[in-house]
Amino acid sequence: MADGFESDPGALRTRSPKFVEAADRLTAAFETLQTVRDAEHGCWGADETGKNFEPDYITASEEADKGRDYLVEGLTATKDGLDKTADQWESDDETNADNIKSAGGGL
Repeated sequence: MADGFESDPGALRTRSPKFVEAADRLTAAFETLQTVRDAEHGCWGADETGKNFEPDYITASEEADKGRDYLVEGLTATKDGLDKTADQWESDDETNADNIKSAGGGL
């Protein structure tokens, strides 16, 4: 049997914005990376080696962009989920308190 459960919705809400802050930092880092990628695009040359390199490089760049989008969305969704969890904990606590008050009123 469990010894109980405690939650701190306020603390959860205080910490949840850190996930959006992380998403913002990740976005900024990728924007810097994109600036470098744009500036250096084609630096591998148009010879046979460069032509062989380019398709794999472009594919990897596109996959990195998809990964960034996935991470940013995931971090933002985590923040939203934590806030909803805090709301639910508070709602459950209030409902339980009301039920206890109602049950105790007949004693």
